[in-house]
Amino acid sequence: VAWVAERKDLMCGFFFFLCLICYDAYVAKPTLVRYILTFFSAAAAVMSKPMAMSLPVVLLMLDIWVYKRLMLYFWQSKNWFSILLEKFPFILIVLLSMYMTLQAQFDLINSDISVFIRIKNSLINWLKYLGLTLFPISLSPFYPYHKESSWLVALFSLCVMIALFLVGEWYRRRGQSWLIFSFFFYSITILPVIGIVHVGAAAYADRYTYIPTIPLYFIMVTLIVKLIVKPAGISYADVKSVRPLAVCMALLLFISIALGYTTFKYTKVWQTEVSLWEYSRERFPRSIHTNLFLAEAYFYGGRLEDAMPLYRWVFSNRSKIKNTELKNRFIYRYYYTAFELQRFVEAEGVLNDGWQEGRLWYMDNDIVFYEAARVSIKLKKYDMALELLDRIEETHLVNGILVDERKISTMKSEVKSLIDLSMKDETAF
Repeated sequence: VAWVAERKDLMCGFFFFLCLICYDAYVAKPTLVRYILTFFSAAAAVMSKPMAMSLPVVLLMLDIWVYKRLMLYFWQSKNWFSILLEKFPFILIVLLSMYMTLQAQFDLINSDISVFIRIKNSLINWLKYLGLTLFPISLSPFYPYHKESSWLVALFSLCVMIALFLVGEWYRRRGQSWLIFSFFFYSITILPVIGIVHVGAAAYADRYTYIPTIPLYFIMVTLIVKLIVKPAGISYADVKSVRPLAVCMALLLFISIALGYTTFKYTKVWQTEVSLWEYSRERFPRSIHTNLFLAEAYFYGGRLEDAMPLYRWVFSNRSKIKNTELKNRFIYRYYYTAFELQRFVEAEGVLNDGWQEGRLWYMDNDIVFYEAARVSIKLKKYDMALELLDRIEETHLVNGILVDERKISTMKSEVKSLIDLSMKDETAF
């Protein structure tokens, strides 16, 4: 709810459930119009966010456990081929979405993580999402990725998964499919973001659970109904039955107030970018990304003194940043911060390291040389400044880069004046 900037999550959720509503209408009365509405709702959900790529499987699960159009061993059903065939267009848009997503985020995929590590983290994330939903404490806008997660936790998660499946299967064999459906709905819809294909710096994210955890609330409501409304022979006129009802309602009211207060407190974290990343850094002070993003928030907020020590720490640990563009751009902002705070030796060191690593070449050459010339002037390295200004004119001639020639010539005149002035001072001395 607090992730107000992620409009795509809201749109994806809207079209996802609109697709289910349209499919329910289609199953009740199969017509071409209702099928087309279902298909376009699914397409809109997938286009909003690839999270909806599980929709074809969800529709098949509905056919098996809710609408009873298919048997679990689907080939034993009468119209199994036509029911599977109607899912074919949905599968096509999902495959297209998967291809486009992988192409768009190819540079962000952590390909250096082994398959076993991915499986281990996926099992852990499966359980963590459940835990954070049932007990929403110690939440964070950002959870850094850790390769050293325990295999024991992954094994425990696998045991919980198997246990829930067996309980759901036990209920299914007694004619109640709601638990097994909820188990598979959660497991299938969370699959795209569980970490098998790991993208970015975060291990997992709270916002990924909006759609997958819907069955958890369905189970909670079902249990509440069974505990409060459905006991055999209950009569609400009976005082003895009112007492446990009052206790249950009081407990639910307490839980609602506690969660509401927690939500109110947590939304304050999202008030500004600075408050968000300050909170995240408090949770994970050694994370390279929480430090970097907080430094960036300070930088754009004009708090350069606060950004400086963070930039310095991130720069010394920059090898941990896998995103090349992110690394390139932050190094320039670190240089700019040091220059504005008149720490010119440090600014020169950042530029030199950036040159050696090729981090500054995403900018035009004249900008890089110009900034280096500014630092050289401040450090009274006038010959170096003149050489750099000459290189700006050379790149302008060779590469056709637009350079403010009057600005450069004025700057060269000032440097020459400074050289003459320093020579007179030395002579007088």
